[in-house]
Amino acid sequence: MRVPGVATSPLSSEDLAEVVNWMLWRFDRAHVPDGFQPFTAAEIAHWRTEPLRLEASQMRSDLLAKAESSGPPGGAPAGPTRGPRAEDSGPP
Repeated sequence: MRVPGVATSPLSSEDLAEVVNWMLWRFDRAHVPDGFQPFTAAEIAHWRTEPLRLEASQMRSDLLAKAESSGPPGGAPAGPTRGPRAEDSGPP
């Protein structure tokens, strides 16, 4: 599981293990394999030594680029992202 920014969270490794385990069970229970052992504070502490170095702004840009290249949901034609500007409307 890769969650940018979590490794540098001010939470203790014990608290972070609880949050990660809660997230898995709460938001993706269908993909938790049988026999899954919850993450421990020791595992979290180990993985915090190798944090995912992806800045939020870069991730945001990558996600926006991917969304724009894939088009709108359902294949509908893309509309304008912003309304007309006042200077584009011409004389009154």
